[in-house]
Amino acid sequence: MKNKNDDSAMFGVNSIKFKIRLAFGMILAISAALIFISVYSFEAYFKQVYDYSSSYYEVLNIKNSFDSMNKSIENYWKDGSEDDLLEFNIEKNEISKSIEKMQSDNIYLRDDEQHALLHSISQSYEIYISHINSLALSADRTASLTEYYNTYQADSEYIDSYINQLLNMSFTENESYYKNFKSKMTVSFVMQFSALVVILLMISYIIYLITRHIVQPVLQISAQSKEIALGNFDVEDIAVPEQKHKNEISNLIFMFNHMKNNLKNMFETSEQNLKMAQELINEQKKYETVAKELSSEKRQNEILFQKANYDNLTNIFNRNAFENNVRETIDIFTEDSLGALFVIDVDNFKSVNDTLGHQGGDEVLKSLAYSLSNVLADCGFAGRWGGDEFVGFISDAPNLHFIHQKASNLCQIMNKQFIFKGMIHHISISVGVCPVFMGDDLKTIYEHADEVLYDVKESGRNNFKIYMEPSIVRSTDI
Repeated sequence: MKNKNDDSAMFGVNSIKFKIRLAFGMILAISAALIFISVYSFEAYFKQVYDYSSSYYEVLNIKNSFDSMNKSIENYWKDGSEDDLLEFNIEKNEISKSIEKMQSDNIYLRDDEQHALLHSISQSYEIYISHINSLALSADRTASLTEYYNTYQADSEYIDSYINQLLNMSFTENESYYKNFKSKMTVSFVMQFSALVVILLMISYIIYLITRHIVQPVLQISAQSKEIALGNFDVEDIAVPEQKHKNEISNLIFMFNHMKNNLKNMFETSEQNLKMAQELINEQKKYETVAKELSSEKRQNEILFQKANYDNLTNIFNRNAFENNVRETIDIFTEDSLGALFVIDVDNFKSVNDTLGHQGGDEVLKSLAYSLSNVLADCGFAGRWGGDEFVGFISDAPNLHFIHQKASNLCQIMNKQFIFKGMIHHISISVGVCPVFMGDDLKTIYEHADEVLYDVKESGRNNFKIYMEPSIVRSTDI
């Protein structure tokens, strides 16, 4: 039957749990009050600091964009890089957005002087950028750069001085609010220190309760636990102390004694369970070792496959892999199937190497491999035959016009100015094409394609021809 002492131990004011909860409750109440006061006091101020900081960084963004815009357009006039022109347009739009944003939102500007400065920046910038846009569209970049230096660079410096004035005003305001913030933080620190003293007193009381009512009984339980950990379950039960009011520790000692006796019974079968667990762990380790070996073997096979089938420089099929794929494709052709073999040479490749160096020549070959793969991506595959000679195969062409179109696209893509480390060299390719039908032999169709490739070279290069029996037909005749 449950008595009143048990109830008071669990729910009464003599309970250690009650006393500790009361102390913790007071700590939480003081902390919550401090947080409420701090948040209430500083919320509005922090919003103002954020607004002023936003103003400063928005002006700083205009300045950085303006400097970057001028640098980009100068570089464009000097080097003719389309990337610089693109950067110029991006920064130009960014400046316009920032000015419009600051004019439409009052959180950025707070007095008439700042508004006047921003208005001057906006007007001067619109006039300045209209002139720069006109110069940017001019075909004569050298003349544009000269006119910029002679006429409009002073306007740029004039606008920059306006931006610097607005930036300095924003910085001065931010500095003033920062000093005010430091003053408020001093008051907050004093309040927090006072609250900390009260919290430390509460913690001291909690430590007292824990030491007197918990630590000493727990030391007894700890000593008994050491004996049990050594496998000695024959130790006597811990005596429950005589107390006027029972508490949680009394209940803990009772439950500990009960747990010790249960462990004694469980220990008899624990060794067998541990042995079974160890066997499972060993099996798991064996499986993991096998899995790692299989993974390593798979990776090695992938590396060997890559080396055996792909060209190291261009990462497309090498000659052997290309031939195998072509033969496999022709083997499954039907009477209605139509394909095509492309044989491609870089025009005057020796001249390319002489001008750009071997490293530059390699980059040209990579560019050709990339373009060839893209052109044939939806209908075939590409390969490197050797040196500067490449091959491509269309495995599913709807008609001869489709083959003609692919060859024309490839020639157009590769007819360009190639830039490498500041050096420029015009490159082009010559292409020989042979249609492929069911039962065709790779050697024969390669000889046909190579034959018309030779004709292209003899007729001036930078073109393609398609081989058609019984005679050779120029691409323009199809």
